[in-house]
Amino acid sequence: MRRLFLVVISCLFLAGCDRSIKVFGITLGGDFEKIKEQGLVKKVDLISSKKHFILADLKKVPSPEAGDSANYFVQVIDGKIVGVVATVKDDSSSYYKNLSSYAHSKLGEPVATENNITDSDAVKKIPYGCVEKRSCLGTKYSVYRKDNVNSIISTGNGETRIQFDTDDLKSAL
Repeated sequence: MRRLFLVVISCLFLAGCDRSIKVFGITLGGDFEKIKEQGLVKKVDLISSKKHFILADLKKVPSPEAGDSANYFVQVIDGKIVGVVATVKDDSSSYYKNLSSYAHSKLGEPVATENNITDSDAVKKIPYGCVEKRSCLGTKYSVYRKDNVNSIISTGNGETRIQFDTDDLKSAL
Protein backbone atom coordinates (compact mmCIF):
# COMPACT_ATOMS: atom_id res chain seq x y z
CA MET A 1 0.00 0.00 0.00
CA ARG A 2 2.80 2.38 0.91
CA ARG A 3 4.56 1.62 -2.38
CA LEU A 4 1.36 2.37 -4.33
CA PHE A 5 1.01 5.67 -2.50
CA LEU A 6 4.61 6.62 -3.34
CA VAL A 7 4.09 5.69 -7.00
CA VAL A 8 0.95 7.85 -7.20
CA ILE A 9 2.71 10.79 -5.53
CA SER A 10 5.72 10.40 -7.84
CA CYS A 11 3.51 10.33 -10.92
CA LEU A 12 1.69 13.45 -9.78
CA PHE A 13 4.99 15.17 -9.07
CA LEU A 14 6.54 14.21 -12.40
CA ALA A 15 3.44 14.91 -14.45
CA GLY A 16 2.65 18.01 -12.49
CA CYS A 17 -0.78 19.06 -11.43
CA ASP A 18 -2.98 20.53 -14.07
CA ARG A 19 -1.24 23.90 -14.21
CA SER A 20 -3.11 25.05 -17.26
CA ILE A 21 -4.66 28.45 -16.81
CA LYS A 22 -8.09 29.34 -18.10
CA VAL A 23 -8.47 32.92 -19.24
CA PHE A 24 -11.97 34.13 -20.04
CA GLY A 25 -12.92 30.44 -20.05
CA ILE A 26 -10.30 29.51 -22.67
CA THR A 27 -7.42 27.24 -21.68
CA LEU A 28 -3.94 28.50 -22.52
CA GLY A 29 -2.19 25.59 -24.21
CA GLY A 30 -5.56 24.19 -25.28
CA ASP A 31 -6.57 22.95 -28.70
CA PHE A 32 -7.78 25.64 -31.13
CA GLU A 33 -10.08 23.12 -32.84
CA LYS A 34 -12.13 22.82 -29.63
CA ILE A 35 -13.07 26.50 -29.57
CA LYS A 36 -13.81 26.36 -33.30
CA GLU A 37 -16.16 23.44 -32.67
CA GLN A 38 -17.87 25.46 -29.93
CA GLY A 39 -18.67 28.16 -32.49
CA LEU A 40 -16.60 30.83 -30.74
CA VAL A 41 -14.45 31.84 -33.73
CA LYS A 42 -15.55 34.74 -35.93
CA LYS A 43 -12.53 35.28 -38.21
CA VAL A 44 -9.09 33.72 -38.68
CA ASP A 45 -5.99 35.52 -39.98
CA LEU A 46 -2.72 33.78 -40.78
CA ILE A 47 0.23 35.85 -39.54
CA SER A 48 3.59 35.71 -41.29
CA SER A 49 5.88 33.89 -38.87
CA LYS A 50 8.45 31.13 -38.42
CA LYS A 51 5.56 28.84 -37.41
CA HIS A 52 1.90 28.36 -38.33
CA PHE A 53 0.70 31.44 -36.42
CA ILE A 54 -3.00 32.35 -36.38
CA LEU A 55 -4.79 35.33 -34.92
CA ALA A 56 -8.49 34.52 -34.48
CA ASP A 57 -11.21 37.02 -33.59
CA LEU A 58 -13.81 35.50 -31.32
CA LYS A 59 -17.58 36.02 -31.41
CA LYS A 60 -17.70 35.51 -27.65
CA VAL A 61 -15.89 33.77 -24.82
CA PRO A 62 -17.22 31.36 -22.18
CA SER A 63 -16.41 33.76 -19.30
CA PRO A 64 -16.41 37.41 -20.43
CA GLU A 65 -14.66 38.95 -17.40
CA ALA A 66 -13.63 41.94 -19.51
CA GLY A 67 -17.29 42.55 -20.31
CA ASP A 68 -19.66 41.64 -23.09
CA SER A 69 -18.67 44.72 -25.08
CA ALA A 70 -14.99 43.70 -25.17
CA ASN A 71 -13.36 42.30 -28.30
CA TYR A 72 -11.66 38.98 -27.66
CA PHE A 73 -9.15 37.11 -29.78
CA VAL A 74 -6.72 34.22 -29.45
CA GLN A 75 -3.19 33.67 -30.71
CA VAL A 76 -2.55 30.15 -31.98
CA ILE A 77 0.70 28.40 -32.92
CA ASP A 78 0.52 25.04 -34.67
CA GLY A 79 -3.04 24.48 -33.42
CA LYS A 80 -2.27 25.31 -29.79
CA ILE A 81 -3.72 28.39 -28.06
CA VAL A 82 -0.76 30.44 -26.80
CA GLY A 83 -2.50 33.74 -26.09
CA VAL A 84 -5.86 35.26 -25.21
CA VAL A 85 -6.47 39.00 -25.55
CA ALA A 86 -9.35 41.31 -24.68
CA THR A 87 -9.71 44.97 -25.61
CA VAL A 88 -12.44 47.27 -24.41
CA LYS A 89 -13.26 50.90 -25.19
CA ASP A 90 -12.50 52.71 -21.97
CA ASP A 91 -12.18 56.50 -22.08
CA SER A 92 -11.94 56.77 -18.28
CA SER A 93 -9.67 53.72 -17.70
CA SER A 94 -12.38 52.30 -15.44
CA TYR A 95 -11.79 48.70 -16.61
CA TYR A 96 -8.08 48.82 -15.75
CA LYS A 97 -8.45 48.13 -12.02
CA ASN A 98 -10.82 45.19 -12.50
CA LEU A 99 -8.67 43.61 -15.21
CA SER A 100 -5.55 44.09 -13.08
CA SER A 101 -7.35 42.26 -10.26
CA TYR A 102 -8.28 39.50 -12.71
CA ALA A 103 -4.63 39.08 -13.78
CA HIS A 104 -3.55 39.15 -10.13
CA SER A 105 -6.02 36.36 -9.31
CA LYS A 106 -4.51 34.24 -12.10
CA LEU A 107 -0.78 35.04 -11.80
CA GLY A 108 -0.09 36.75 -8.46
CA GLU A 109 1.73 40.02 -7.87
CA PRO A 110 2.86 42.17 -10.83
CA VAL A 111 6.51 41.91 -11.84
CA ALA A 112 6.45 45.42 -13.33
CA THR A 113 4.29 48.51 -13.73
CA GLU A 114 4.74 51.80 -15.54
CA ASN A 115 6.44 53.04 -12.35
CA ASN A 116 8.94 50.28 -11.59
CA ILE A 117 10.19 46.75 -12.14
CA THR A 118 9.85 44.55 -9.05
CA ASP A 119 11.24 41.30 -10.51
CA SER A 120 13.88 41.89 -13.17
CA ASP A 121 14.50 38.14 -13.67
CA ALA A 122 10.83 37.58 -14.56
CA VAL A 123 10.81 40.65 -16.82
CA LYS A 124 13.73 39.20 -18.81
CA LYS A 125 11.65 36.07 -19.54
CA ILE A 126 8.52 37.80 -20.82
CA PRO A 127 7.98 38.52 -24.52
CA TYR A 128 7.20 42.22 -23.99
CA GLY A 129 10.47 44.05 -24.70
CA CYS A 130 8.82 47.38 -24.00
CA VAL A 131 8.78 46.63 -20.26
CA GLU A 132 12.57 46.63 -19.85
CA LYS A 133 12.83 49.71 -22.05
CA ARG A 134 9.86 51.36 -20.29
CA SER A 135 8.32 52.13 -23.66
CA CYS A 136 5.01 50.24 -23.48
CA LEU A 137 1.99 51.85 -25.05
CA GLY A 138 -0.59 53.19 -22.66
CA THR A 139 -0.36 55.64 -19.84
CA LYS A 140 -0.64 52.88 -17.28
CA TYR A 141 0.33 49.21 -17.39
CA SER A 142 0.96 46.19 -15.18
CA VAL A 143 2.87 43.05 -16.11
CA TYR A 144 2.50 39.63 -14.48
CA ARG A 145 4.31 36.29 -14.77
CA LYS A 146 3.81 32.87 -13.20
CA ASP A 147 5.54 29.72 -14.42
CA ASN A 148 5.41 30.07 -18.23
CA VAL A 149 2.40 32.42 -18.41
CA ASN A 150 2.65 36.18 -18.88
CA SER A 151 0.11 38.98 -18.82
CA ILE A 152 0.15 42.67 -19.60
CA ILE A 153 -2.69 45.08 -18.92
CA SER A 154 -2.48 48.56 -20.35
CA THR A 155 -4.79 51.53 -20.60
CA GLY A 156 -4.67 54.74 -22.57
CA ASN A 157 -5.97 56.36 -25.73
CA GLY A 158 -9.53 55.35 -24.88
CA GLU A 159 -8.85 51.62 -24.63
CA THR A 160 -7.92 49.08 -21.98
CA ARG A 161 -6.23 45.89 -23.18
CA ILE A 162 -5.32 42.71 -21.34
CA GLN A 163 -3.21 39.95 -22.84
CA PHE A 164 -2.33 36.56 -21.41
CA ASP A 165 0.15 34.35 -23.22
CA THR A 166 2.53 31.47 -22.70
CA ASP A 167 6.25 31.49 -23.41
CA ASP A 168 5.42 29.55 -26.60
CA LEU A 169 4.45 32.88 -28.17
CA LYS A 170 8.15 33.80 -28.39
CA SER A 171 8.73 30.94 -30.83
CA ALA A 172 6.57 32.67 -33.44
CA LEU A 173 8.13 36.10 -33.09
